Amino acid sequence: MKFIDRMATRWLHKRHLLDEPDNRSTGHGVDGESARKPMPHFASRAAVKSLTNAGPAARWLSGRPVGDEGWEAFSPGEGADRVYKDSPSITLAPKFRLPPRASIFAAGSCFAREIEWALFHAGKPVLSWTPDFPSSGNDFHRYTTHAIINDFIFALEGGWSEENIVQAGKRFADYSGHGGFDSREEAIAARRLVIEQHRNIIRADVLFVTLGLVEAWYDRQTQTYANTPPFGQFLGDRFELRITDFDENHGALTRFIDTLRKHRPGLKIILTVSPVPLKETFSGQDILVANSYSKSVLCAVAQEICQHDPLTDYFPSYEMVMLADPKAAWFPDHRHVRREFVAKIVSAFSAAYMGGSIFR
Repeated sequence: MKFIDRMATRWLHKRHLLDEPDNRSTGHGVDGESARKPMPHFASRAAVKSLTNAGPAARWLSGRPVGDEGWEAFSPGEGADRVYKDSPSITLAPKFRLPPRASIFAAGSCFAREIEWALFHAGKPVLSWTPDFPSSGNDFHRYTTHAIINDFIFALEGGWSEENIVQAGKRFADYSGHGGFDSREEAIAARRLVIEQHRNIIRADVLFVTLGLVEAWYDRQTQTYANTPPFGQFLGDRFELRITDFDENHGALTRFIDTLRKHRPGLKIILTVSPVPLKETFSGQDILVANSYSKSVLCAVAQEICQHDPLTDYFPSYEMVMLADPKAAWFPDHRHVRREFVAKIVSAFSAAYMGGSIFR
């Protein structure tokens, strides 16, 4: 039996299904893949001290069962007392502070545009999209990790090609970007405009990234990840669907952060996950299950990266929305977050990182 156990263990290690925590390296692994860093661990005294110091914020509840009803009592400030309310109530402990006039670049899905809107109208310097930009904010929507990364890499190191422009019916699109255009020339000009705007990252104090989803379409011809499904191109073999996992997203983001800091040393980064669910799933799963998987992977990736980088912090905007009263947080479609609730999230961010609420 011991021989069989040893052989089984070797097979699991070889298949990367069993970790070897004592021997795991840091930094980048084979072929540029990001190697997983050691998991956080605490001595028992330190762990108990953390529980004690956090007080009610560290407990979901601490009461006794209430009669025979199958639930337990909770005290003010405990988790059960703070969820499903009109306003977000999550304890924030920023690892760094930002100046009140910090220049911010927001990247990600439509939720990032809402963050931009709130910051811009609060008078904060926004270097990504603003209402005075010559094209719509929709042109900046980026839904997958790789699509978010693409525009920064294209802006800082080149690599974008007009070969990305594809004709779909009477319209032209670059699926690594967003939207369709009446002519190829218009599509090229619009794409270059957005890419050029991403060069502003070298002037930013902080990058606010809202990760979106893990279903990513890949252009096999240009070897570029698409931002949106290649509607009108499904019958060909140019595009394929990839359900990106933890390691793929973690590795891509780690390399991306290294590249950004090469061009903008000291850049602070806020990672968060957009609460906006997938519009559709091509995975064959129920949309509710596929969306849960997508958000779970990205939340885990974001927090894992933040645990090991002093200049990158996790901001729980996803949790603020998902644990709020749905009527206060969502429009009736349960996909778009109400603008007034986004304002509350941005106010909480400003109070924690900039020393005061921006909405008075």
